[in-house]
Amino acid sequence: MIAEVARLYVLAVLLWGAQGKVRAFAGFRETLEFWLGLRPSLSAPAAAATICLEGAFGLGLAWPDPAPRRIAMIGALILFSLFTLLITLTLARGRTLRCSCFGNSGDDLSPADILRNLSLIGAGIAWLVLPSVPGAEPGALLLAAALALLLAQIAVHSGLIARLFAR
Repeated sequence: MIAEVARLYVLAVLLWGAQGKVRAFAGFRETLEFWLGLRPSLSAPAAAATICLEGAFGLGLAWPDPAPRRIAMIGALILFSLFTLLITLTLARGRTLRCSCFGNSGDDLSPADILRNLSLIGAGIAWLVLPSVPGAEPGALLLAAALALLLAQIAVHSGLIARLFAR
């Protein structure tokens, strides 16, 4: 059941991120311009491609067949690894950048974003290596989904949670 919680956690965060970036497209585009040094003419297609990848990987994780799920999880791991690298480089250079991971949060990138991404990478790896339980009871699947959504809430609001504990 741990594998299912991990898969649903990654799925929820991917879809949450995609929809947030759609709602705050201009802000995400500006983030890519800053991060990658893209010209405005290239940042819009790059932002759209990132959103499409997040959405596609999230939907792939919802697919009933295990093969597309595996491909989607590997893609998600690559995407989270790239995001983590960019966040780490930004922080290491002492630069400040508004997080647009889930839309316009108003928070600056922080080590909490790295920890969130590492938890997603860990969940993805766990799903890839742990055995899945086929035909689980509906109640167990409902519990797994509820736990995954709780973890996704924590991940999405990790910046706010970090600020609360820093007081």
